[in-house]
Amino acid sequence: MCDHLHDTTSRYDAAKKLLTFLRVCPTCGIEQVVETLDYEPRPLWAFGEAAPRLAVLPVESSIPPDTTLDEWRHRKLAA
Repeated sequence: MCDHLHDTTSRYDAAKKLLTFLRVCPTCGIEQVVETLDYEPRPLWAFGEAAPRLAVLPVESSIPPDTTLDEWRHRKLAA
């Protein structure tokens, strides 16, 4: 390998089901295989577990609390 700073990346070959980790020189374009693993991505729920939960974050509403959604839509259209 060269003396430049290197990046790391990975590639997945779906046909061969191989995950390859590489060191790459962005200057020279040289790639060095660090490790190759047999790998087949499967979602968690494929193992009989529940589907992953989604986080629901609080959002500040632009609708005043004393206004119904229909009133707010009417005001917005009238403006």
